[in-house]
Amino acid sequence: MEKTGSFRRQRRTPSRTYTAQRVDVHCHCLPGLDQTIDRLSICFDGVIECLMATLLAFMPFAFGVADAWGEEVVVLISGVMVACLLLKVVFVRRASLVWTWAYVPLGLFLLLVVVQLVPLPQGVLAAITPNTVAMKTNLSGILSKPSETGMTISFYSLATERALRLALAVSAVFVVTVNVYRRANQIKRLLAVVVIVGGAVALLAMAQIATNAHKIYWCVPAVATGGPYVNRNNYCQFMNLSVGAALGLLLVYLKRGFHRTPVVLSRAVERLGAKELRPAWYLSGMIVLAVASIFLSLSRGGMISLLVAWGVTIAVLGLKRRLDKWGWVMCALTVGAFACVLYVGFDSVYDRLASLRNLQEDTGRWHLLRDSARAWAAFPLVGAGLGVHEYIYPIFDQSTILATASHVENEYVQMAEETGIAGLVLIGAFAAVILRSYLRCLWKHRSVSGAVAIGLGAGLLAVLIQSVCDFGLHLPSNAVLAVAFCGLLVTMSRADLPYREETPNRRSTAARRWGAVICMLGLAGVWGWAVTGAHAASRADESWDKAQRLEKQMREENWVVADADYVRLIDLTREATRRQPGNVVYRYWLNAHRWRAVSRITEPKTGKTIIGPVALRTAKAVVADLEHAYTLCPTFGPSYSLVGQLRMFVLDDPQGADLIRKGRALAPCNPAACLAEGVLDACEGNTAASLATFQRTLALKGIWFERIINICVFQLDRPDMAVEIAAGEVGRLLFVANILEGRHKTDLAAKARTEATTLLLNQCDSPDATAWMLVKAADICLQNKEYERAATYYRRALSRECGNVTWRLNFAKALAAMGQVSQAREQAGICLKLMPGMPEAKRLVAGL
Repeated sequence: MEKTGSFRRQRRTPSRTYTAQRVDVHCHCLPGLDQTIDRLSICFDGVIECLMATLLAFMPFAFGVADAWGEEVVVLISGVMVACLLLKVVFVRRASLVWTWAYVPLGLFLLLVVVQLVPLPQGVLAAITPNTVAMKTNLSGILSKPSETGMTISFYSLATERALRLALAVSAVFVVTVNVYRRANQIKRLLAVVVIVGGAVALLAMAQIATNAHKIYWCVPAVATGGPYVNRNNYCQFMNLSVGAALGLLLVYLKRGFHRTPVVLSRAVERLGAKELRPAWYLSGMIVLAVASIFLSLSRGGMISLLVAWGVTIAVLGLKRRLDKWGWVMCALTVGAFACVLYVGFDSVYDRLASLRNLQEDTGRWHLLRDSARAWAAFPLVGAGLGVHEYIYPIFDQSTILATASHVENEYVQMAEETGIAGLVLIGAFAAVILRSYLRCLWKHRSVSGAVAIGLGAGLLAVLIQSVCDFGLHLPSNAVLAVAFCGLLVTMSRADLPYREETPNRRSTAARRWGAVICMLGLAGVWGWAVTGAHAASRADESWDKAQRLEKQMREENWVVADADYVRLIDLTREATRRQPGNVVYRYWLNAHRWRAVSRITEPKTGKTIIGPVALRTAKAVVADLEHAYTLCPTFGPSYSLVGQLRMFVLDDPQGADLIRKGRALAPCNPAACLAEGVLDACEGNTAASLATFQRTLALKGIWFERIINICVFQLDRPDMAVEIAAGEVGRLLFVANILEGRHKTDLAAKARTEATTLLLNQCDSPDATAWMLVKAADICLQNKEYERAATYYRRALSRECGNVTWRLNFAKALAAMGQVSQAREQAGICLKLMPGMPEAKRLVAGL
C-alpha cells in the first residue's frame, strides 16, 4: 500500500498477493475511495442513511405506495435527502457531487415529461405530434387560434404531473445513492435494511397464506397472497429485488469466510459453523423464505422471472470460473426453497404453472398489448403523456372486454405509449450505463463489489423480465428499490478507478458551494411544487374516500335517503374537487351528484323526471361546468355522456345526441355511458342497437337490471324490449312478468312467465340445480296441480336445506294432494317440531 498525505491508494498486485489480504467489509472502504471522512460529512451521511432506511421500510408496508398519502411521504422524504446532500456539498470542504453518465438520460427523461406539460403553439405541436392536435380538436370541438391558445402534449395534465412527481422522487433516490453510499460499510448497511424489510414482508405474506387470509393485514379486503401488496405480481417484483440484495450480501460473507479456506464440502460444512458466518445462515433463511413466498403467491411472472434470473446468475458464475466455488450456494438455496414449497403447497404451484399451456387463450392481455401498440403508433415520437394510459387507451380499444385496464401488462409497451420513441431511447440509454457499471463490477475477479453485483444483477434482471408481463415498476416501492440498486452498481464500478488527489483552493471551493446553493434554490422550487401537489392530492383523496363510502351506503338504500345525506355527499365531492381542480373524475361525479339530488322527483305512472325551475338551473350549471372539463381531459367519456343527456332530454338540444355517442365511444366500459346510448337508440327507433347496448350495460353492471326495465316499461313504453332483455334468465323474466301484470300487459306478462317456467323446469332437471331453482319450479308445479313433480322438486330442495319450514310445509301439501296421507302427516309433524304452534301446519294435520 502507498500513502499520499492523508489519502491511501491501492496499487495493482498479483492475485495471489491479494488473496492473502483480509477483506473486511465492516471498516474498510472500497478500493480507491477516500477513507478520511470529515465528522460533518459523517453526520450528513448518517441522516441521509436514516432517511433512506425509513423510506425503504415504509413503502412496502404502505401497500407499495399505491395511494396518494403514501406518495406524499415518498416525495417529502426524497426531497429532504437531496437537500441534505446539497447541504453537505455546501458545508463540507472536500465534498462534491459524483458525476456519472447516467445523469444525462435521466435528466433528459424528466425534461421530456416537463415538455409534455408545457402548452405549445398548435403549429409547433402539430409538427411534433400531429395526431395529438387533430384528436384534441376533434374531441373538444374548439379550434382556437394558434397564436392565442396552446395545447399540451399530454392528454391529461394532472395524471402527467403525478407521474412527474414520482419520477422526481425516484431520480432523487438514484442521485443520493450514487453520492452517499461510497464506502463498503454504507453499502452493507443499505443491503441489510433491504434484507430485513424484505424478510418482514415475506413473513407477512407467508402468515397470510398459512391462515388462508382474504384480507391484507387481516383487515383490508383484498387478495392476501402478496403480503401488503394488493397485486401479487407487484409483490413478486419487490421480493425478487430483496432476494438479490440478500444474495449479494451472502456472497460477501462467504467470500470473507472462505478467502483462505479451499471450498471443499467437508471443510465448507465445518467452516459454516464459525461465529463470523452466522449472518450467512440468516441471509440463507431469508432467501429460502422469500423464494417460497414468491412461488406460493402463484404469480406466474414472478416464478418464471426468478428462475430465469437465477439461471443467468449461475451461468455468469460459470463464465467467471466461480461455479465450482459458489454454484453450490445457489443450488442449496434452490433446494431449500423447493422443499419449503413442496411442504406447504406444491399442488397449487404446479397447477398455476401448468396453466401456461393455455396462455394463448388469455386473449385479454394480448388485446391489451395490441391496442396499446396502436396508441403508440398514433403518437410515435413523444407519446400521449406520462401516466395517461387509462384515459387514452379506450379510444383504441377494439376488444369486447368488460373492463378498462389502468395499466398495460407490459412496462415497455406502456412507456412507448406514454413517452414515445424519445422516452424509450432515454430509458435504454440509462439501462446501458447501468449495464456497463454491472460488467465493470464483474471484471473485478477478486473484489467484494463483484460479489455484491452478482446479487444485485440477479434482482434487477428478474424485474426486467417480469416487466414484460407486469407493471410493478409503476409502484414507488419497487421503482425506488430498483434505482437504489442501479446507484450501488454505479458506485461500485467506480471503486477501482485511479484516484486523483486535488488540493481544493478558494476559487474551486467557492464555485462548488455557489453551485450547490443554486441547486438548492432550484430544488426548493421543484420540490415545493411536488410536495404541494402531493399534499393536495392526498387531502383530495381523503375527501373522495369519505364520499365514496357515503355513496355506497346511499346506493344500498336505493338512493332513498334524507336530503342531508345528499348535501353531505355533494360537500365531500366538492371538497375533493376544490383540492384538485384539475381532477376530471372528481368534477364529473360532483356534477353527477348535483343532478341526482334535484332529479329525484318523478311522475308516479311514467317514472319520468319532473323538470322544475331548480332542476333546469342545475342542468345548465352542470353542462357549463362539465364543458370546462373537456379542456382538462378531452378523452374522458363520462363527461360528454352526461352533458349529452342533459342537452338532449332536459334542455331539448338535439346536439346532445352526438355528445352521448361520443361519450360511449370514449368510455365503452362505462355503464352510464352505455345506458345513455341505449336509451338514445330506443328513442330513435333503433331497437336492435338499443338491445345490444342494454345487454352490454347489464354485463358491465348487472345490478342495473331493474333500472333498465323501468326505463323500457315506464319511460320508453317498450315492454317488448323488457321481455327481450330478460330473456334467458329465470329471475329476470319473473320480475318483468310481475311488472307487466301491474301495467295490465297480460299477454306479454304471460309470455314472460311461460318462458321463465320452461327455462326453470329444464334447469331443474340438471343435478346441479340450486335449492332456490328447485323450490321455484316446485311452486309452479304445485299451482299447476302437477303434485308428483312438485313433490320431487321439494324433496331435492330439502336435501340441500332441510331446515326450511315453508318448503317442508308445501312438500306436505303436495303429498296430501297425491293421497300419501301418512307421509304428509309426518312432514307436517316435522314442521311443528321445527316451529311449534305453526298455524298452517296445525290446520294441515287436522285436515288429514
